[in-house]
Amino acid sequence: MKKKLLILTTRSLHRAPRIIREIEALQPEFDITAVGLSAPKIEKVNFINITKIHLHVIDRAIRKLYRLFNNGQLPKFRLPFFDRFVEWIIKHHAPDVVIVHEPEFLLYVTSLKEKYGFRLAFNAHEYYPLQFEHKSVWMRTYGLMYADIYRKYLDKVDLMINVCESIAKRCKSEFEKDSIVIPNAAFYRPDIQPRKVGEFPIRLIHHGAAIRSRSLETMINAVAKLGDSYQLDLMLVENEKGYYDELNDLVSKTTNVKMIAPVDFDNIVPFINKYDIGLYSLKPSSYNQEVALPNKLFEYIQARLCLVVSPSVEMSNIVVSNDLGIVSRDYDEGSIAAAIGSLTIERVNHCKEKANIAARKLSAEQYEGLFLNSINSI
Repeated sequence: MKKKLLILTTRSLHRAPRIIREIEALQPEFDITAVGLSAPKIEKVNFINITKIHLHVIDRAIRKLYRLFNNGQLPKFRLPFFDRFVEWIIKHHAPDVVIVHEPEFLLYVTSLKEKYGFRLAFNAHEYYPLQFEHKSVWMRTYGLMYADIYRKYLDKVDLMINVCESIAKRCKSEFEKDSIVIPNAAFYRPDIQPRKVGEFPIRLIHHGAAIRSRSLETMINAVAKLGDSYQLDLMLVENEKGYYDELNDLVSKTTNVKMIAPVDFDNIVPFINKYDIGLYSLKPSSYNQEVALPNKLFEYIQARLCLVVSPSVEMSNIVVSNDLGIVSRDYDEGSIAAAIGSLTIERVNHCKEKANIAARKLSAEQYEGLFLNSINSI
């Protein structure tokens, strides 16, 4: 008989790559129940919609009053009705292991471990205490709450999972918490082969969310400087409508950059395979951006593209150690344009072949065994 696993998140599971890969890795040995905003497109996963138990009116009132009398701070205690819901799920499903994806859940589940006898894992998507450190109001509210949760509850977590070595080291140095590293690698695509570049124009792709703090206009301006021998397509989700419209307006003033409609998550890799270069420059306006190792980097690799990235420590380590492309000297548009312009057709083709070699080694499958063994070990 399979063991039982409960996943707790506030995310939409059908478009949460890290959670999808988690389910794929653990499903062979676990019966899985997942709580989230939408169901994963994976068979035999029992799904509970978290909106059905959204904050009760009394919980909302308690939180509002607490913030009113505590200078906007968020409560660092369990809200009674949500607490009751979490306990009901655990009691009803009797999981052997609970995996949480947001720090807030640690407030609730750590108090239930001894009573119900489950083991607890925290699959952190980033370093939460500094998630939006460029926003002063956020740091005075959510930032303080997350730092408090990390201090009080990480030692009660049986297994912590982080996305990169830099964050794992920080959790160890600041909170004395060891963790395993499972990056946001994409599934291996043996059906994809590199498409050889024969002549100009060189086609570049960037995909992801339109978020102002990512300064996506830098990449637009960089490619615009290079002229029509380079063509950039931006496949963006309208995460911030106003910012998306600003980017659209900027793109309309160029001759070699355009916006294209997003494709489904499962189709990203085969769709972008027709491009030559996967581009990502991320100015480090926060700690998490400084150490970012995003999904798209691994999707570029599975699409067998040459990579051009900014000098972010984790991304540049992957690119340089596997000879996958080039790292720009700095984060400004001039440095990015210079990096792209320095790549000959021969070099682009060479890097695409290197991506083909690295695709299996840097795939999600290479981490599934580590994930499953680590969960089983607790």
